[in-house]
Amino acid sequence: MGQDPAGVGTFAGEVIKELEGRKDLELVLFKAKDDSWRRHLDLYVEIRDAKIDVLWQLGGWLPLFIPRRIKTIQTVHDLISYDHPEWFPQSGISRFWSQHIRVPRAILSANVVHAISKFTASQLERFSLVGDKIVTAYQGADVPEDIAQDRLPDELAAQNYLVMVGTIEPRKNIEAAIEAFKLVTDKHEHDKFVIIGKKGWGTDKVMKVIENAGESVRYLGYVDDATKFAIIKNARGLVMTSCEEGFGRPLVEAMRLGVPVMASATSGMKEVAEDAGIMVFVDNKQKIAHGMERLLYHDELRGKLINLGHERVKRFDTKRMVDDILEKLLECDDKDGLSD
Repeated sequence: MGQDPAGVGTFAGEVIKELEGRKDLELVLFKAKDDSWRRHLDLYVEIRDAKIDVLWQLGGWLPLFIPRRIKTIQTVHDLISYDHPEWFPQSGISRFWSQHIRVPRAILSANVVHAISKFTASQLERFSLVGDKIVTAYQGADVPEDIAQDRLPDELAAQNYLVMVGTIEPRKNIEAAIEAFKLVTDKHEHDKFVIIGKKGWGTDKVMKVIENAGESVRYLGYVDDATKFAIIKNARGLVMTSCEEGFGRPLVEAMRLGVPVMASATSGMKEVAEDAGIMVFVDNKQKIAHGMERLLYHDELRGKLINLGHERVKRFDTKRMVDDILEKLLECDDKDGLSD
């Protein structure tokens, strides 16, 4: 999961917690010790010696070398880098290796391919040989039952604000959200737009936009979960205007906390929020601003979205996701004549 885990790391932690609680399973965790080529050989030896039956790759891609007898599950969060390589840091040989060898090898060799959304499943259609191996299963998103209000930063107490959560990188479309919020503060100058998340790559441009936005935009960097949930819970709404996402975990967290959401009407975000959120197009700053204003000041709509959100999140459940994936693995065993 690494230090300061973001979406994929948090997802992995929740799956591990779910598997640890199952008495019929013995869980063994593997983690690459470094980023060199040697790690694939080291992992092969560790996996072989552990004598496991199933290897589930929760983030990243399956190791290059896996003992033949082991069945494998590959979770695919998205394949956005294929369609929009400009949103990602890889280039040259590294990009070619990833897109033409590393990723296809992992997907095509897996016994089960887990797509975290229908959007991601549709992206997997480019690998025509894996259709019958794909299972689409939504992840859950745990939030604490009791929010520690003392973790809310003092500067946000008794403050009208919207929040955006996510790693700072080009495809998050943060600049458009900030420009839209300027239109809101033309009428409501005391409102705040709070951005939380660690810096990824390609942050120079957006950090300059944040710095030049004045006091209305606050970037708090990475915060721990207790602080994050306190900030979301006390917000008037959560905003997610990414260009594309495989899923949209912050939307689920916000809806579960009773906070209305606004999201881009595209990719996994549209699928997650649907009619339980305000949907906007990523390149329409006026519509984004209008949506922000409605989250801040339209109490009747906010109440409706909160109720719809509570119903919507019932379909996002980690236990159900794990059950569906393991059931798919058993189906594959039956087809291959491997079950008892």
